[in-house]
Amino acid sequence: MQKMAGGSAGPHVLCHVPQNGLIIAEARAMSKMSDEPHRPAGVSVHASQEMRALRQVFLESLNHFIKDVRRFSHEWQTRWTDPKKTQPLAEIGEALLTTLAGLEEEFSQPEGPSRPRVATLLNTLLGTPNTTGLLPRLQTLADSHATPPTLDDQRLQSEVDTLFIQLNGLRAEWRDYLALTTPSGRESAHSDAESPLPPLPPNPRVRPATDVLPPLSSASDRPPGGMSDLLRALLPILLVAVVILVLVGGLVSRLPKSQGHGAPIVPLTAAAQPTRTILAGTPTPPATRPPSPPRLSVTPSTLLLPCPGTGAATLQLANTGGSPLDWQASIISTSGSAPGILLDGENTESGHLTPGAVTQISVTAQVTGAQGSLSITSTGESAPVEVPYSLNC
Repeated sequence: MQKMAGGSAGPHVLCHVPQNGLIIAEARAMSKMSDEPHRPAGVSVHASQEMRALRQVFLESLNHFIKDVRRFSHEWQTRWTDPKKTQPLAEIGEALLTTLAGLEEEFSQPEGPSRPRVATLLNTLLGTPNTTGLLPRLQTLADSHATPPTLDDQRLQSEVDTLFIQLNGLRAEWRDYLALTTPSGRESAHSDAESPLPPLPPNPRVRPATDVLPPLSSASDRPPGGMSDLLRALLPILLVAVVILVLVGGLVSRLPKSQGHGAPIVPLTAAAQPTRTILAGTPTPPATRPPSPPRLSVTPSTLLLPCPGTGAATLQLANTGGSPLDWQASIISTSGSAPGILLDGENTESGHLTPGAVTQISVTAQVTGAQGSLSITSTGESAPVEVPYSLNC
C-alpha cells in the first residue's frame, strides 16, 4: 500500500507500508468465500448444482399445484349451494393452501428444505395409517354423491384426480432430491424422526390390471430343508453312479461271449452299436417365464374440461403390464364437427411406454361448448379406451 503525504506546495512523499503474507492470504480467502454459494457438508459441487435445479423444478410444480387449488376452491364455492358440500370444501381448500405454502417456504430456504418438515407436510396432504390426509378427505367427499352422479359430481371427481396426479409428481421430485442429499446441519438433527411417506390410496375409478403376474418367490422365502435340499444333496451322487454304469456297460459289451459249445460271439461293430449321448454334470437351464403382455391404464375415466384460457385437464397414461407398448390418442366429437379440443397443443398425440412408465397429456379447450370422447389405442389391446369429455362454459 502506498500513501501520499505533503501539501500542495511541498514535495510529495511516497510511503510504502508492507503487508504481512498471512493478512494477504486471509483477504483472498474471504473474497473467495463471499462468492461461493452455500453447499451442505459432504455434498459435491455437481450434486449441489443438481439439488438447486431440483428445488427449482419442485417450486415450479408446486406453483401449478397452488394455482389449481385456488381455482378449484373458487369454483367449489360458486358451483355448490348445499352447506354439506360448501363448508367441508372450503375447510379442505384453505388447509390445502396452508400446507402448500409451508412446502413453498421450505424449498425457498437458502440452505435447502428440512427433510422432516417436508415429510410432515406431504403426510398432511396424503395422510398416514393413523390420520386421514386432506386429499383422501376430498376424495371421500367427491365419492359421496347420489346415483347417478350429476355433472357437478363428475367434475369434482375429475378435479380430485388432477390433484392426486400433481401430488404424485411432487412425491417423485422429492424422492429425486433425497437421492442427492446426505443428513447434515439441521437435517441430521431430525433424520431419525423422519417417517417414510405412505403410498397413494387406490383410485376406485381406475380399471385394475388383472393379468399382472405375481412376483417369483426368492430362496429366502422358502422354508429350510425339505425335498429340494435332499435332491440337491443326492444329485452329485446320482451323476457319478450314472457315469460308472455307462463305463461298466461299455466294457461288458466288448467282452467275447460264448454260445452253444463255446463258439465265441463276434461283438457288434462300432457302426452297429447304438450311440449314447451322456451330458454328465451339465444342469438343465431353468425355463424362463415370458413377460406379461402390455396393459394400458387411463386416469381419470371422465374429463370435465375447464373453459378456454382458465387451465387444462390432465389425462394420465400408465403401462401396468410387463412389455412395452405404443399408444395413440385422438379426439372424437359427438356433433361430428371440429372438436375444438387439443392434446398437448395438437389434434392427436402418441408415444411409447415401457413397463411401469407413466405419461401425462394436457387437454385444453378452444371452444365454449363441446362433448365427445378421447380414443386411446395401444399395442396389446384389442379395443381402444374411450374417455368421455364435456365442456359447458
